[in-house]
Amino acid sequence: MARKTDDFYGQVEDTLHLAAAAAADELGVSVGQIYYARRRMREGRVLVGPEPWSEDEDALIMASADLTAKQLTERLSGRTYEAVRARRLQIGAPTRGRGYHAKPTAVAGRPLIAKTCRSCGELQPGDMYLWRSATRTWHSYCIVCTSTRSRDFRVANGSESKFGLRQQEITLPTADRRYLDYTDRDMAVLTDQSLTVVEKALTLHRTYFGTAAALERFGLRSAMVPVAERLHDSWKIDNPNEDRVADIRRELEGANR
Repeated sequence: MARKTDDFYGQVEDTLHLAAAAAADELGVSVGQIYYARRRMREGRVLVGPEPWSEDEDALIMASADLTAKQLTERLSGRTYEAVRARRLQIGAPTRGRGYHAKPTAVAGRPLIAKTCRSCGELQPGDMYLWRSATRTWHSYCIVCTSTRSRDFRVANGSESKFGLRQQEITLPTADRRYLDYTDRDMAVLTDQSLTVVEKALTLHRTYFGTAAALERFGLRSAMVPVAERLHDSWKIDNPNEDRVADIRRELEGANR
């Protein structure tokens, strides 16, 4: 017998005339489960017996895709958590992921409209924050500041790519529109997949890192930088036999003449 189901509570009701230990032996469960079930029944938190689901209950379940099963159980007075989960599957009710962050601006039916970033101090809209599933809270820093802090950490530890730092240096002199909102013209440039990130940054008068962060935020892509250009001046192999190789090449060229 599955624990904490409506049928289980119905059987517990039939054993109310017995001591908890005797009821546990009869139902094949622990004494603690009997105490737990009886306490919930006394508090009126469960419906005893397999009560049929009403149309209103089914309608609420179908319309509560943003709620977790636990939150939905609190709205369905008397229904158990396990019964609600089973009913959701039985009637094919929609659920969006685990229900904790169905949309960037909603957490289990409680929308995040805006929040003040602890880093920049600006009041940012809800879609500028990431959801932390471990603690079920929104991040304290907006995605722009999160990206900046992460990049600063990589630069300080020498793990930032030399290519990215070079592109940032290229775009810094002309970046006079940093931190401004993106206009329709800006969005047209960002959505152009024939341009690389640095070309978009120069066109928009923004930094390379800022443009890359905007592309990530809007889910847009850019043209890839050719490998030869990406590696240009970024590294060089020191060959101790380079002079000897050059002499051999000259000798071969002279012999072929």
